[in-house]
Amino acid sequence: MAYLAEEVKPKALVAAIGLFVAGNSIGGMSGRILTGWVAQAWGWRAALLSVGALAAVCAVGSPAPPQGPQFHAGFAEPARSAHTVRGHLADRSWSACT
Repeated sequence: MAYLAEEVKPKALVAAIGLFVAGNSIGGMSGRILTGWVAQAWGWRAALLSVGALAAVCAVGSPAPPQGPQFHAGFAEPARSAHTVRGHLADRSWSACT
């Protein structure tokens, strides 16, 4: 949603986020329903194979999102990422347990 907020025009943002949430919901439910049907008929291994195959088909068939004006390609820096994660974990201002 943060990506959408940066890359989508404000007038289209609500619709884009709605489609994002709907797609996640449909994908999650259909994966569970599909695996239930397939597992009942052919077992759990076939169920996992069917979901993997469906995910592969969807990944190949879906276009990549366009690179918007805010996008800047870069390389992942593990040390920098680790430092950021440590900073978030050390920040107790969000925790209700303190």
